[in-house]
Amino acid sequence: MVKTITLILNFTVLLLSSLSGIAGDKSQLKLVLDNTPVELGEPVGSTIYGINLPREIMLSDLHILKSNFGIKTEEEVETIQDTRWPGQHVQVLRFELYPRNTGTLKVEQLNIGDTYSQVASIKVIDGKVKGKNIELQTSVSTNSPWERQQVLFELEITTPELFASLSTEEIINNPGHEIVALPTSKQRTTNSKGEQLAVLKMAWAIFPLIPGEHHINLPKIQYNLSGQVRRHYFLPNLQLNARALPPYVPPTMPIASIAINSSVNASSPLDTDSLFYWQITIKSAALKPYWLPPVLHQVSSNEQLSFLQIESKRTMQPDKSGVHGQVTHHLPFKAKRSGIISLPELRLQTFDPNSGRLTIVTHPSQRFFVLSQNWRWLLGGIFVLFLFWIIKRVFQYLHFKMDRHKKRKFALKELKQSKDALTLRAAIKLLGEAEGLPYNLSLSEWADSYRDNFNTEFEQTVTRVSRFCYSDSKEDDLGTIRSNLLIFLKK
Repeated sequence: MVKTITLILNFTVLLLSSLSGIAGDKSQLKLVLDNTPVELGEPVGSTIYGINLPREIMLSDLHILKSNFGIKTEEEVETIQDTRWPGQHVQVLRFELYPRNTGTLKVEQLNIGDTYSQVASIKVIDGKVKGKNIELQTSVSTNSPWERQQVLFELEITTPELFASLSTEEIINNPGHEIVALPTSKQRTTNSKGEQLAVLKMAWAIFPLIPGEHHINLPKIQYNLSGQVRRHYFLPNLQLNARALPPYVPPTMPIASIAINSSVNASSPLDTDSLFYWQITIKSAALKPYWLPPVLHQVSSNEQLSFLQIESKRTMQPDKSGVHGQVTHHLPFKAKRSGIISLPELRLQTFDPNSGRLTIVTHPSQRFFVLSQNWRWLLGGIFVLFLFWIIKRVFQYLHFKMDRHKKRKFALKELKQSKDALTLRAAIKLLGEAEGLPYNLSLSEWADSYRDNFNTEFEQTVTRVSRFCYSDSKEDDLGTIRSNLLIFLKK
């Protein structure tokens, strides 16, 4: 119904214009729009009629509309005979307007010379699928970056069509900028009503190369479903105000934070006859590979090291957080002498866009111990001799312990089989010898060697042994003495 009323009104305007044109050949410019209101992503069919214009209508005449609309036309300007303007020169150009935002958008007046079209407006609403909105959001990391600073622009579309996807065939080409398309992503989410939705994302990393105000034309986005393009999104132009860097910042200084890592394909000790590789990796999420700062001028051969031909590789692995540029240097080197060598310390200056100050990134020097082949043979021989000496000492110790164990076992056996004071005293001497004591040790000296390990009962037993061996009184029984001694000595 709304569409019918709109067409009737447009026809009435054209009819009145044609009637007024009969009175004279005055030039006129008429803009006819349909399909309003319109959903975001869908076109508004548009026709421009030029009557008795001083020149031909050109596509550049539509440029004033690009602030609010994307323009798509596949036709050329036609010259027709129209009964509404009989006997007059009529030009026609048909095109489609794609709104860049929702709301009521103004269609600016077109003009050719002194001839102007009427002012119009178009009401734009969110796209809908079965009564559910297709929501479009955009975000930008900063609108006032420093020159050469990465700016992230992200487009996010939330749709109930779970199998929809986004694509673009256009390459952004804006003078004064470098722009990198970041990988698209798609994920599913659930709203408060428990309904599943698809979240589609596209993003770009933008690097303003010169200071000042910039208007960046973003590419046309295609909304695809079932192998067909269902909608075309023309995004609003991105406005950036790039700040000039301080004069002390050279062109080679990165405007981002960077990280330095390194590794060597060997561990200490190194040798003087082999070739080793020092790998230096410099990376940043906000720098393209060829903007990463040079570092090789800080590496040179010296009296400790000799560096050979260096290989470098630059790569970029963009994701939603940035371009992630990386440069990897492979530095082959040889150590010239034995001892401790040091790889050089690496220092890089960067400009921190958050604080607006210079920062220094330092990678500390790495130290390695180096041994030549001669030193390795010498130290290896010393180690083998030392190991042989250790094995010999361990063998001697084990042999000594085994011999002592056998002697002690034999002495206890003799003690157990002793029949009188003489054999008892001989067994005690054998026991002392098994413990490493002198053979001619007196009974009291033998007892002193055990006194720290036993109590007063042991001393009483030793006293009985002494009386039994050296006294004429035989009031102590040999069997009792022998049993008590065995009890203590077997502990």
